[in-house]
Amino acid sequence: MPATGPLRVRALSSAGNPPPLRVFDRAGARAVDRDAIDEFGLPGVTLMENAAASLALVCFECLARAHAPADTLTLVLCGPGNNGGDGFACARRLLNAGRRVAALTLGEPDPASDAGVN
Repeated sequence: MPATGPLRVRALSSAGNPPPLRVFDRAGARAVDRDAIDEFGLPGVTLMENAAASLALVCFECLARAHAPADTLTLVLCGPGNNGGDGFACARRLLNAGRRVAALTLGEPDPASDAGVN
């Protein structure tokens, strides 16, 4: 099990019932991303944007539960890899929604990478 913990994925079936929760380790999550890119033709930056949208929703829910005023500073810590790119995209979404945001990078992403796009 990686130190960062497993990725948990839940989707609805066509009948509207949730299937069993699937848990992926780092290699499994990378394989899912690779399949989405190679087999289904989804650009990596699209996967990153979708992850950021979901993460931003969780952030909005947390801020609402905490009754945080709109001027509360939200700190987003981002590494240089694609998870950091998810964080940068999430920070952009929070900023575009009127939140005060600071993104702290723990390393410079490759400008040509999906993370570098964000």
